[in-house]
Amino acid sequence: MNTGADSVFRAFVGAMLDSESSAALAEHCPDAPEFRRVKLENLHVTIRFIGDIPWSSRRRWQGQARQWNEACPIQCHSLTLTGFPTPGRCRVLAFTVASGGKLESLRSDHAEFRPHVTIARVRRGTSRIVPKAVKLPFVLQRIALYKSAGGRYTEVVD
Repeated sequence: MNTGADSVFRAFVGAMLDSESSAALAEHCPDAPEFRRVKLENLHVTIRFIGDIPWSSRRRWQGQARQWNEACPIQCHSLTLTGFPTPGRCRVLAFTVASGGKLESLRSDHAEFRPHVTIARVRRGTSRIVPKAVKLPFVLQRIALYKSAGGRYTEVVD
């Protein structure tokens, strides 16, 4: 990665799922041609989507991730497989996530925050899905800053 002070990268703070939890959730993803599944190793809960940021600001977000990481491990479970932004016109299939309020308590900015795990994306346009209850437990072990590039997520480390 170009690490010059002026380089920009797409970033989020999140927690990756372990391989067993990812595989369990993937079993409930519909096998339909309009959906492109997210690779199992990329399944995660986004705590804060940041967007494009300069490399020079990474330490600020690494510090925030370390602070939020103090809440780990966080016991969670999926609730519903649904569509985002709405089931009737979705661009993304996702599992909503319950954590007994722990994930929500990390965010002090009062922005709308719907903890979820994206499992698939609609290939073109939008699609419809009938929401389905899926309750599977998992544990978030670690929160970190990630770079998103070309469908790959890598932890940002110095």
